[in-house]
Amino acid sequence: MLFKLFSYICLYAFCMIDPNCEICGTEIKGRPHRIRIERSELSVCSDCARYGDTLTPTVEMKKARTKMPKRRIVYDVDEIISNYPQVIREARQTRNLTVEELAANIKEKASLIKRIERGKIIPEESVRKKLERFLDIKLTTHIEKVGLTHSTPKTLTLGDVATIKRKR
Repeated sequence: MLFKLFSYICLYAFCMIDPNCEICGTEIKGRPHRIRIERSELSVCSDCARYGDTLTPTVEMKKARTKMPKRRIVYDVDEIISNYPQVIREARQTRNLTVEELAANIKEKASLIKRIERGKIIPEESVRKKLERFLDIKLTTHIEKVGLTHSTPKTLTLGDVATIKRKR
């Protein structure tokens, strides 16, 4: 009996238990309830515990998981330059091309090129590459973004995507 109680305390204290309810997403105050809905096991708040069958701790639930430390993540991205309409227009004009001729050469519609040159739309990657290759220009800059992962990221919960049928 003492071992069972100790195991349950270890499960609660040392395991990485999400402090948010997996159904409604609210922060769990106190001890989370483990329930089974269909064949899914969830950690929920006391309000949502009524939606499933209460589980007792099992050997699988008692396996300790270590908490993930915050890590630094570096994102390498290519971002389109802010003055891309001007760069495209100037490159086209230095080659003495009309919008229609440029569009025909890169096999795109002239109306698309006009909207890109006016800055109304941002060119898709395929169009951007065609423009860069044909006009011999660079429309992107390399950006390095640094971010931190959090030990408890805000994730989508079951309550965000499903409607819950009330027991009668």
